[in-house]
Amino acid sequence: MVRIGLGMYDLLAGKRRLGPTRWHDRDALLRLQPDLQPEGLRGGFTFWDGQMDDHALGLWAAEQVRGMGARLHEDAAVERVDQDGGVWVGGQRLAHDRVVNVAGPWARALLDASGIASRYTLDLVRGSHLVLDRPCPAGVLGEIRDERRIAFALPWKGRTLVGTTEVRQGLDATPVCSDEERDYILAFHNRLMRTPATVRDISSSFAGLRPLLRSADDPSRASREYAIETRGRLVSVFGGKWTTARALGEQVAGRIVAAA
Repeated sequence: MVRIGLGMYDLLAGKRRLGPTRWHDRDALLRLQPDLQPEGLRGGFTFWDGQMDDHALGLWAAEQVRGMGARLHEDAAVERVDQDGGVWVGGQRLAHDRVVNVAGPWARALLDASGIASRYTLDLVRGSHLVLDRPCPAGVLGEIRDERRIAFALPWKGRTLVGTTEVRQGLDATPVCSDEERDYILAFHNRLMRTPATVRDISSSFAGLRPLLRSADDPSRASREYAIETRGRLVSVFGGKWTTARALGEQVAGRIVAAA
């Protein structure tokens, strides 16, 4: 079974329109995504979802807060923090009314460097992606053979984005797609699609770290929830992702306002 993710654009209203989830038989599915491997294909669901460029969205969000009067200090390494609103940069303590530790994969490491205890531990899990130099008419989510996880092939800036993986790694290494992950992703794509992809079809690859709450031995089963911890004037965030970022931000802001 596969799941096809499609988007519909309403030309009259000029807006995205979300449709219902529907089951499609084999022939209907192949009309939507002709490159699907037909052997063993029984059908699948179409569903409606969003897609975004996380790098571009992050830059946009930074510009919004800058426009609201915030001062952004890029390449300013924070050495440590304290529970009284202090932030150490360049050996100097800067005092603040409140400090929010949203360092992502480094959130717990910053507390450890500051000698601040926490009841939360992060599971750092690398996710790698390949960009194939070929178009993708419709996004597909499929189950990995012999595993309890889903991978995808999505339209991406005129090409095909295929991913992703879940491999534990530490902060001491730069997250990059390994050869093993590359072969794993290509194997998934080639089981799913009729036209096989090889290393020569890869135009680029990228990887990132997910700061997951440690909750399972298998990283694919780890919780995707987040936790907020307050110690004095310091608020730390553990976990979280783009799809819950707004709700998370509202909760953090609510804690700061309530403590004022």
